[in-house]
Amino acid sequence: MSEQADVKVFGSKEGNATTCSMEQIRNFVKQLRELELEMEGTKKKIKDLIADFTEEYSIPKKEISAARRMLKSDIDPDITSEIYANIADLQ
Repeated sequence: MSEQADVKVFGSKEGNATTCSMEQIRNFVKQLRELELEMEGTKKKIKDLIADFTEEYSIPKKEISAARRMLKSDIDPDITSEIYANIADLQ
């Protein structure tokens, strides 16, 4: 590699700029890539866990996925069930 110069990064306001070295950028990108690789491994573990569970207990994957979405969205299952019961005939 050649000598590394500073990189001027412009902000949203005119004249507002900061500088960082190529080494800082390289370190950032390296750390980001390491985290992405860790996440890929974790996502695969989650996928395998769901597949094993749904196969072992014969639960449809879509039901598990819907329950997880409800949990992540902090949805009240009682209210959701009541609404569903009242609109199910519209299908």
